[in-house]
Amino acid sequence: MTQASSAPGGQFRGRLARRLVATLLPLTILPLFLLGALSFSRARQILIDQISDTLTRLEERQTEEINRWLANRRERFNFFYISPEAENAIRIALLTEGDHNAEGFEQARQTVLETLENVNSGGKLFHQFLLVDRQGTVVVASNPNLEGTSLADQPYFETLEGRNAALAVYAPAPITNALAVIISRPYLGPDGIPRATFWGVSGLSLFEDILFGSETVGARHYVVTNDGHYVSFGANTKAIVHGPLIEPSPQQIALFGQALEDTPQPIVQYTSFDNQTVLGTYTLVPDLQMGLVTEIPIQPILNRLNNLPYFSLVLLGSVLLAAALVWIGSQRITRPILEVAQAAQHFAEGDWLKRAVVNRNDEIGLLAHSFNNMADEISRLYRSLEIQVEERTQQILTAAEVARAAIVAQDLNELLQRTVQLIVERFGFYYAAIFLVDELRENVILRDSYSAAVRGPIEREFSSLPIGPGSLVGLVASTNRPHVADDVEQDPDYLKVKELPDTRSEAVLPLSLGDEVLGVLDVQSSQPRAFPPETLATLQTLANQITAALRNFRLLEASQVNLQLTTALYDISHQIAEAETQEEVYERLADALKQSPYITAVFRLEENRMTALAMNAPGQTPPRTLPSIALSRTQISAHLPEDRPLIILEDADASGLPKPLIDMPRRLGCQAFSLFPIAPEGKLEALLILGATDRGAFSRANLDP
Repeated sequence: MTQASSAPGGQFRGRLARRLVATLLPLTILPLFLLGALSFSRARQILIDQISDTLTRLEERQTEEINRWLANRRERFNFFYISPEAENAIRIALLTEGDHNAEGFEQARQTVLETLENVNSGGKLFHQFLLVDRQGTVVVASNPNLEGTSLADQPYFETLEGRNAALAVYAPAPITNALAVIISRPYLGPDGIPRATFWGVSGLSLFEDILFGSETVGARHYVVTNDGHYVSFGANTKAIVHGPLIEPSPQQIALFGQALEDTPQPIVQYTSFDNQTVLGTYTLVPDLQMGLVTEIPIQPILNRLNNLPYFSLVLLGSVLLAAALVWIGSQRITRPILEVAQAAQHFAEGDWLKRAVVNRNDEIGLLAHSFNNMADEISRLYRSLEIQVEERTQQILTAAEVARAAIVAQDLNELLQRTVQLIVERFGFYYAAIFLVDELRENVILRDSYSAAVRGPIEREFSSLPIGPGSLVGLVASTNRPHVADDVEQDPDYLKVKELPDTRSEAVLPLSLGDEVLGVLDVQSSQPRAFPPETLATLQTLANQITAALRNFRLLEASQVNLQLTTALYDISHQIAEAETQEEVYERLADALKQSPYITAVFRLEENRMTALAMNAPGQTPPRTLPSIALSRTQISAHLPEDRPLIILEDADASGLPKPLIDMPRRLGCQAFSLFPIAPEGKLEALLILGATDRGAFSRANLDP
């Protein structure tokens, strides 16, 4: 663990609290002011939008009610029934030209008025009725004072005379001095030509029932008549303001002065006649040839927003108070953080036992707890690394020891035995074994093993395994690639050995020179997943060293053939060369083989039998009667190679040799034996058998002489 280069005090001065306040205060105040301004603007716009929506709904409702009001009266007025008696009374009234002194006029007048009053039978729809002739003279009227009065010079006469029409008129003299709605219906003579016009006059009920039926606070209503009069009504009152004609403002004249010729105006903001800023809407009622203006003053409603700045000041005071609280709170936060930082500094300087004090249950306490956990984990990791380094060092020392043993070993068996023992003891594995490929390259033969359970080699089944699938050892010998079974029960090529019941994982590595596999290193563990990549790399190094040792022993064995055996073979060759007959050759061969350290036998082959000519087993009494075997020359020739001896190590039954030929060396105690065919002139005449009690005694190198 390296020491810290310098203490943190000179570089970090602990101004987190001031920075928090200096940062958070502007970040709080600026958004607050922006939010206040946006809120004020947005609230103002929302109120204006609400007023506009209210005016729109009010306009639609008023227009609908006015049209319904007018349609009801026009229908009743235009289609009331005129009886024959009434027809006669109308003619009399027109003929007398409204002269009360004329004979029959009073009776005719009463009949006409009764007929007209039938229109009001379902309710008071009209306040006055008039019968006006073509010249504009009032012939019959509900108000007798109007009879005989001429209306021809009134501006509304041309609009109503002889037509089905309706008109809103302000103070239609001499009828009334207020706003009124006049509905006209022509009276047609027998020739279909209008002779007079019925007038129905409706007073203030239209405007009282419709214009003042709204609950909208502060709404003001104006009627713009066809002749340009602006008639005003008070807000939320059913009394018409007397003297209702007002002087419109320039903006009102510009917006609504020509409205009767234009399309309906949208909701607009303007200055009204009393210099108030209002939102107003204009609705054209073409059937009455008038316009309806509804407006609401804005300022009284917007005055409700004036308290918002005071509220903003309260918020500002709250922010400053919050800043003070942030300052105090940050001091409480930074102090324990500084303590954790100091503990971390001491830990970084090598004080592995230093830990932060955990006396809070908030995030800072969590930070201190997390630091302590991190320190514990780093300490455990450091100890784990030390253990791993120690284990790695031990593995390297083991590999070096195997390398030294390979250099100084005089015997291959001693080297292999020492290697498997070191692997088990130094690495802590359950079992280790070395298999070597046999001379026929068909099987791998167990040469040495070591078990931690018995602290030595064990006699196990499957000491000879065929090369190929079916076992991990055979598979690696065939593929020349390492194989690791982290869980042997899940590996389809795992071969369970009853003498090794605790095996849970297995690593098998080839002992090879290039593409030539010399053998296999088999390592087993009682723990699953016991072969991580670093352990496998060390085992591969050991396998390479074992391979090098095998190669060296091969070279040594091939280059240092036993001089005594060579001399003996030379003498035997000389004696055989001096023999004159075949029988003499066999006799001299048998005498020479008595000097051999091997178990030997010479058989002469006949057509249906092979007979022993000589047998010798060092340390054993020669048999009194030499055996013979019932095997023909043809049976034996089928199993012997032509140009080399046949070496049988362990699994002789798998070689395909006749059973009598296998049983004979076994009875002599042979663990391994070799068959040498003697075939002068290409004909098999005899068979030489060399056997040994050590299964590693024969190799290609010591048999070539």
